[in-house]
Amino acid sequence: MTATVLVLRALGLGDALTGVAALRGLRRAWPGGRIVLAAPAETGGWLQGLGLVDDILPTTGLGPLAGPYSRRKPATLVGRHVAVNLHGRGPQSHRMLQATLPDRLVALRCPEAAHYDGPAWTPDEHDVDRWCRLVRSAGGPCGREDLRLPSRGPRESYVVIHPGAAAGSRRWPAGRWAAVTAALAIGGIDVVVTGSAAERDPCARVADAGGRSLAGRLDLDGLADVVARARLVLCGDTGVGHLATAFGTPSVRLFGPIPPSWWGPAIDPDLHAVIWHGDASPTTGDPHADTVDPALAHIEVEEVLEAAHDLLADASTGRQKASRFGSVKCGYKLRCREAAGSYRLEERVVGADVVDLIMSDHREVERLFEILKTRPDQRVTTLPVLSALLIAHSRAEESEVYPVARDEAGAADDVAHSQEEHVEAEQLLERLQATDPEAAEFDAALQQVVDAVTHHVEEEESKVLPAMRTGLQDTRREELGQAFAASRAEHLGEMPGEATKEALLQQAQNVGMGGGASMSKDELQEELQKKAGQ
Repeated sequence: MTATVLVLRALGLGDALTGVAALRGLRRAWPGGRIVLAAPAETGGWLQGLGLVDDILPTTGLGPLAGPYSRRKPATLVGRHVAVNLHGRGPQSHRMLQATLPDRLVALRCPEAAHYDGPAWTPDEHDVDRWCRLVRSAGGPCGREDLRLPSRGPRESYVVIHPGAAAGSRRWPAGRWAAVTAALAIGGIDVVVTGSAAERDPCARVADAGGRSLAGRLDLDGLADVVARARLVLCGDTGVGHLATAFGTPSVRLFGPIPPSWWGPAIDPDLHAVIWHGDASPTTGDPHADTVDPALAHIEVEEVLEAAHDLLADASTGRQKASRFGSVKCGYKLRCREAAGSYRLEERVVGADVVDLIMSDHREVERLFEILKTRPDQRVTTLPVLSALLIAHSRAEESEVYPVARDEAGAADDVAHSQEEHVEAEQLLERLQATDPEAAEFDAALQQVVDAVTHHVEEEESKVLPAMRTGLQDTRREELGQAFAASRAEHLGEMPGEATKEALLQQAQNVGMGGGASMSKDELQEELQKKAGQ
């Protein structure tokens, strides 16, 4: 009689992929058996199409199983089978399988579910290793190499950016992904942005910086094709990263709150760069939280671009990477740079004075100017970062800071002049972005931007900001700090020349120019530029 092996793994795509090695081990343990996977219909059906399982029992979460394994049916109808828990350590998942009356339960030891057989749960263990260890204990040899999926054909030239994740704690801000997209696009790279139908809007924002969005247009097999044939994948701790691992596609992976020692790429260490700013000892935040995890928020645009360019260069030359970064036991190269003095716009503003935040941005712009002037080899990656920071900073000042400085700190004339300097600097920045970083005229265009912004910073720090220090209470400046940071984060990723009419109307108010509401966006922009040039 053919044995039936009922396997529970009712989780998402990433979990399905990290479970592939264990599924292959179960096939070896029961070579003539029928493997039935209790999993979400789409991921389970996809694994069935790959021949990894024989049948699917559509299951989401840990409710009672349906069909022939329903607890509501008599034992005579359940059928003899082995139940395997690849879902969790119990007790709920154990009890769910125990209710199917299996001949044998293969699961981690769980006294709470009266299951005393099987290996113990080990917290600090890679997910692939954990489930392979369980299956090996049941007689099914398997390991990390069993994660591999067949090739989908030759690699193409595009790079995939997948900005989404199931929870906000694992989503790096869309504005930073947009800055990465812009840098790659300026370097002549075709950027493809992927995501679900529910992620169309943030994916569009990222793609607008220089890529093309496929969000909501691919089924799971189509997504697998895109990832399998990509030149490089950039993503967070999500299922797309595990697709890259399975297909041997080079990847840059951004981690937080879960450490990469638990969920990072388990094979091909030279193909993957992992960026993680968590503690040295594995600790976790809440992987299901709504707000971005601090470890993920500390990751900088520049280091993502550095990792991407390293991997792209490796792919182009076919060379092996040296071990430039400390390795962890998963084997990949772990990038953990100190954040101090580096480009980062995470929410570091609780109790922060808006004047201090603005001056901190000024110092960061000066640092980026120095890189652009002295490191021509880094211009392609640094210019989009500078542009993103300058535009986000300017929009936040214009919408949140300048109206208060004008109305509450008595700096109306200085605000109007500062706003005019913003308009002028944005025009120069737009021209700089249109200049080839390797062209002879780039240095002159860069110097124009440096001169304009440096002059603006000197005047703002000698007039507008001191007026705010003396004219506003500490609590008011802290309130403005929160509003400035939130607005800056909202606008991060916008490029020069992309101001909305609403933003242009705010600029008009800041310079005391009336009649803007009756103008078209182009007319309003032209009038502001004329005023700035007077």
